[in-house]
Amino acid sequence: MLYAGFRYGWTSADVGLALAVVGIANIIVQAGLIGRIVAALGEWAAMIFGLICGALGFLAYGLAPTGAWFVAAIPVFSLMGVFGAALSAAMSRIVDPGDQGKLQGANSSLMGLTGLVGPGLFTQALAWGMAPTIGLPGASFLLASGILATCAACVALGVNRAPAAQGS
Repeated sequence: MLYAGFRYGWTSADVGLALAVVGIANIIVQAGLIGRIVAALGEWAAMIFGLICGALGFLAYGLAPTGAWFVAAIPVFSLMGVFGAALSAAMSRIVDPGDQGKLQGANSSLMGLTGLVGPGLFTQALAWGMAPTIGLPGASFLLASGILATCAACVALGVNRAPAAQGS
C-alpha cells in the first residue's frame, strides 16, 4: 500500500483490485499452466523459467511509470509460480524417500529465515529508494529482481551438477 499510494496515488480499493488480479493470474498459472510448462521444459528449465519470470516481473514493477504498467506486469510475474512447483518436484525426486521429512523441515526453516530477514530488508530498500535524494521508489522491487536473477543464474550453473535420482 505504501509503495502504490506513493508512486501511483492508489487507494486501498485500488490496491485490493490489483491484488485480486494477482490472485486470478496465480490461479490461472497454478491450475492450467504449471503442468504444461514443466512437461514442455523439464524440471530444471522450468525452475529457471519461473525465476526469470519473477525477476522480469519485479523489474517491471520497480520501473513501472504508471499503475497501468504495474498491472500489465502481473501476468509475467505470476509465471514465477512455475519455479516453486518445479523445485518441489525436483527436490522430492532427488531426496531419498526416508529423508523427505528432513527436506520439508529444511525448507520450512529457510522460509522462516526469509520471513525474518525479508520484511526488514525490503522495507529499508523502499525507504532508501523513496528518499528525495535517491528518487528510486521501486528500489525494493529492483532488489528482489536482482536476487531472483542471481538465483536463476545459480540454478542454470548448477543444472549439470544435480545428482541423479535414486535407482536411475
